Amino acid sequence: MKLKTLWKDCIGLPNDVVVEEDAHFMLSGGDSLQALRLCDEITVAMGTTSVGLLEVILDGSFSDVVSHVMTETHNNAIQPSKKRLLDDSGSKVSLKRQHKEISTENATESTEGFVVPSVGRTVGFVVVRRAGEVTDWGCIQKIQEKNFSDALGASQIKFTVTNTSEDTNVGLISNPAIKKITERHVPQEVTEILPVTKCTGIGEGPSEFLPLSLRVLWSSDTGRCVDASPVLLVGPDRTTVFIGSHSHRLQALDLSNGEVIWERILGDRLESSAAVSKCGSLVAVGCYDRQIYFLDVSCGDTVWTFETGDVVKSSPTVDPKSGLVFAGSHDGFVYALEPLDSGKLLWTYSSSVPFFSSPRCSDSSVFIGSVNGNIIGISHSGDTLWEFTTKGPIFSSPCVSSWTFWTDQPVSTSPSPTVTCGSHDGHVYCINTDNGSLLWQFQTTGKVFSTPFVFDGNPWSLRTLVAVCSTDGKVWILDGETGTLKATLSLPGELFSSPVVWGRKLVVGCRNDYVYCLELTKK
Repeated sequence: MKLKTLWKDCIGLPNDVVVEEDAHFMLSGGDSLQALRLCDEITVAMGTTSVGLLEVILDGSFSDVVSHVMTETHNNAIQPSKKRLLDDSGSKVSLKRQHKEISTENATESTEGFVVPSVGRTVGFVVVRRAGEVTDWGCIQKIQEKNFSDALGASQIKFTVTNTSEDTNVGLISNPAIKKITERHVPQEVTEILPVTKCTGIGEGPSEFLPLSLRVLWSSDTGRCVDASPVLLVGPDRTTVFIGSHSHRLQALDLSNGEVIWERILGDRLESSAAVSKCGSLVAVGCYDRQIYFLDVSCGDTVWTFETGDVVKSSPTVDPKSGLVFAGSHDGFVYALEPLDSGKLLWTYSSSVPFFSSPRCSDSSVFIGSVNGNIIGISHSGDTLWEFTTKGPIFSSPCVSSWTFWTDQPVSTSPSPTVTCGSHDGHVYCINTDNGSLLWQFQTTGKVFSTPFVFDGNPWSLRTLVAVCSTDGKVWILDGETGTLKATLSLPGELFSSPVVWGRKLVVGCRNDYVYCLELTKK
């Protein structure tokens, strides 16, 4: 069988070695880089991208890999590869070239004269995302009706695409794939809370002896697994939780009680975490149907969509200065999009280097985890400052400590600069950002796929706290200075979602189909 041959070739096993059905790639002598090579070899043999293949190779058995490949092959036989783009003559055209030849006409609209509601709102708000990212947009002044390029400081800006096979100048262009729509959807009610159990962390004793306690305030049934991480929009009247699910649903929930404000069913599963635009009126999310959706935060109506060349698992992010929205796709491109009502594609960037971790920045450095198990510190000029090696691939994104922490109001603190990150070896590492030295590590009871969230510990008489999840369903609260376990709770499902903390509440998605809101209290 060809798959067995690829398996043995990538690990370097002799031809006469028998590959058992229950063989695990990593336990058979493979490492994360060899797993990437096997993933690439299988992808080439299949002729199309296989979503989730690398995770199966790293975590599953040989029979799991065979089953995954057979399923993907069957699906591709039914539906041709989404990445295949044809010109009028029937020849294949790369997505990069397609962008060069896109018309500069306005994006098509299904409703003439439609204006994005509440784009001109003046109320300040705060956006809270995974990795401790808290953005206070302050008081947003009314956006006048003018070209978005004015907000960037120029009327006709040219962007140069780098790191592609050929440099490409992309102007302020519109894409025929961009669609602008108006739809109405009826919200659905929140379901009852599922029972949860407390758990014990490694070497820390029973949870009743820990100083802090976690309890479930509410949960919301999404219909299927929740791998996406929540994003919070903190407004003057209400805090809204946005989170997607494998059921194709994106829910907007009231943080105070879990009530469903609105719910949208999109074109395919959602693993991308949402982002809120700088104007506070749009929520952006990537989807397995290749689309990046921009929805009205107040009701969930689709304002416009942008179609990429493949599955979008990447979580969009917003530039705080220009307001541009950036998102990646499995087609190998990063897209820069105008988030207002015209939906323009401004530039694209492509790279063949795989990064599953998302980078985080400090004033002087950039930090990222790699699948070979390294946490890397890079200067803003691109020089490697240090590397810290773990014993497993890193899918968790680093969380950089801040000089100011937030609850309902900003609280000034002065922690030492640190970066906290999880690894598939089951540990959470806290590293000095100056030299890459280890400050502390904590061993969980499972693999750490989620991104830690560092937050202010003052309400619990502590300096800083770290919230993190392990894939065996456990939520951990650690002392940010020592790594000591302070609280833990076990949810009835695997956790690949990253926790987000606001005030005393923690929100996280679970693979038992539910979104949970937990309260952290002092005993």
